[in-house]
Amino acid sequence: MKTSSVIVHNQRIRRVFEDQARVYSNDRAQSHSFCEQKKTVLDLIDGVAGSVLDIGCGGGYLEQDLLEKGLTVYAMDLSMKMLRLAKDRARTIKSDNGPYLVAADLEQVPFPDNSFDTVICMGVLEYLVNYKTALKEMCRILKPNGNAVISTQSRIAPSCILYRLFASACGPIVRRLNHSRTKNGKSATYKVYHIVPWKLKKAAEEAGFKNKESRYCNFSFFPLDRLLPGFSLWLNRKMGRASRSKAWGWLGKQYITKIEKANGANVDFH
Repeated sequence: MKTSSVIVHNQRIRRVFEDQARVYSNDRAQSHSFCEQKKTVLDLIDGVAGSVLDIGCGGGYLEQDLLEKGLTVYAMDLSMKMLRLAKDRARTIKSDNGPYLVAADLEQVPFPDNSFDTVICMGVLEYLVNYKTALKEMCRILKPNGNAVISTQSRIAPSCILYRLFASACGPIVRRLNHSRTKNGKSATYKVYHIVPWKLKKAAEEAGFKNKESRYCNFSFFPLDRLLPGFSLWLNRKMGRASRSKAWGWLGKQYITKIEKANGANVDFH
C-alpha cells in the first residue's frame, strides 16, 4: 500500500507532466539525449518478436520504430495529455498492430500475467520513490524468458555527482530551476531519484529477472553542458563509442539495461 507521501509525490509528477506535456514532448523527441537512448534501446531489442509494452510512452516517440520491427505495440502513460499527443502522432501510422494506448500507473499495470514478450521503460524509474514494485509488475506481465529494457538516470555519473554538490551549495536556485508553473500560478515541485546501476541489477534479480546486457549513453558533464552546450554536444558524440566500455561507460548519464524474466519466475505480487 502506498503511503501518503508517495501518493503526494506521484500526484506532483503527474501534474508536472500534464502541465508541460507539449513542451516536454517536443523537446524530448528532438533532443540528442533521447535520440541516443532510443537508438540503444532499439538495438537491444533487435530481433525480438511478438508484443511489446512501452511504459511511460510520453508523446509516442518510439511506437513507429517498434511497429516497423513487426511488433504488436501497446503504449502506456500516466498523463492523459501525453497520451493525447501520442494519439495524434499515432494517426499518421498505418498499422493493424497498434499502437494501443493505455492510461495507467506502472505500479498497477492493467494487464494479466504473462501478457508481453517485451517491455520497454525509458526515463520512468527515476520518478518513483521505490522502483521495486515497478520491477515486480514488469516481471509479472512478461512471458517467461521475456525481456525488459530499462533506461534511467545514473547516480554514479560525474555530471550527476557534480549537480548534487551544486544543489547542496545552491539549494534555492536549484529548487527554482526544478519547478513547473501550473495554470493557476502555483508551483509543482518534485524530486528525481537518480539510480545506482548495481542496486538496480540487484533489485531486478530479486524481482525475478536475470541480467543480460548493460550500456551507458549521454556523456555530457555539468556545468559544461550549461556553459558551452555546443562543445558539450561535440564531446558527447565523440564519447558515444564508450557506451559498452567497462572502463569508461560509467561516465554516461543514462544507464540502459536489458533483463530477462527467469524461466519459472514466480512473482508473488498480489
